[in-house]
Amino acid sequence: MKIFTQEGFRFDKTFQILLILLAFFLPVSVALTNVLLALLVLLWSLSGQYKLKFLLISKSKLAQLSIIFYLVHILGMFWSIDLDWGLKILKKMADFLFLLPIMVTITRRKNLEIYLYTFLSSIFLIVLLSILVYLQIIDPFYKATVINPTITMSHVSYNVIIAFAAYLTLYQLIFIKKKALNLNFFLSILFLMITIDMFITAGRTGQILYAFLIILLTFQYLRKNFFKALMISTLFLSFVVSLAYNFSYTFQSRIQDVIDYANNVKDTPPSISQRAHFQKVSLDIFLNNPLIGIGTGSFPKKYNETEKLYGDGYSYPTSNPHNMYLLVGSQLGVMGLIAMLSIFLYQIKFAIKSSGFYRDYGIALPLGYLLIFFAESYLLGHFTSVFFVFFSSIIYAQEQS
Repeated sequence: MKIFTQEGFRFDKTFQILLILLAFFLPVSVALTNVLLALLVLLWSLSGQYKLKFLLISKSKLAQLSIIFYLVHILGMFWSIDLDWGLKILKKMADFLFLLPIMVTITRRKNLEIYLYTFLSSIFLIVLLSILVYLQIIDPFYKATVINPTITMSHVSYNVIIAFAAYLTLYQLIFIKKKALNLNFFLSILFLMITIDMFITAGRTGQILYAFLIILLTFQYLRKNFFKALMISTLFLSFVVSLAYNFSYTFQSRIQDVIDYANNVKDTPPSISQRAHFQKVSLDIFLNNPLIGIGTGSFPKKYNETEKLYGDGYSYPTSNPHNMYLLVGSQLGVMGLIAMLSIFLYQIKFAIKSSGFYRDYGIALPLGYLLIFFAESYLLGHFTSVFFVFFSSIIYAQEQS
């Protein structure tokens, strides 16, 4: 087996320093992350060795599928009814044309632990601050409130990021045996802190993802004992949810809304009714344009036109159906969905043929995103998009042939 990715790039040490900094600032700051990404792209563009770089990209199936996904968006501009918004979509999705293919060539598997523990150190910092705000030990700042203490980003992205961090932390804790005692202590404390923070903040999608990843990791650890894995994961999550319901007002109120709605005690909570409405209208758009969709960037205008035809008394203007499948499907039809899903199916196929962390997390990452796509268009979000690209470039890029 021969790894085709080469490490003879000029400025390779500089690339690695920038990637380590990116791992730290990824969950912390949009501005700093963008500066680091711009420096990576600029240095890569000016550092020569273009034949080697494009050879690596041409041999990476992941990079090819990523570029195809973006090119489908460009193609969709030809029948778009809103070119201005289409250009905004192209800008948001540019990670798949530039960033992922470039990072395929510069990330190094040998530096995995450095990337990983740098990222987890950053998670430790923002989770600690979040808990301190919640306990009112420090005053809320930036985006945090006492009720919803997510500091660096909205809870929509925050809980998803820390859910994946919980998986990475617990994986290192239980799978990697030969570690220093202080590292085991750090990982144990971090997992406990993430679990607490998960349920004192308001991101329901992240909470569902957390439960899914805990179940998946338990099954990955106890591969040959299905019932034991089911029992342990069920008991653990039941215990966590019970504590969260009794001690977290935010979590309790969210759960109570759903219970009351199911029992017809009160009207649909606004967040539920809005999302149901978004998805009903968006599905209508997709079903009326199933093959190639309505064009890149056409969703907001078409959504507002279609919504007026319902006449059911609801009006929730939006530029996003809060569902990645419906956003891609409505704009680019089955063509776009196939292009997007090909990336994730390839990742799963590649992971199955790998071993250890690259197999387990290589399966968890795409499955986790395929799950949360039902609740939000996460490839449009800065934090969740860069997180996906960064870890994908490490896990799947240095393919063996």
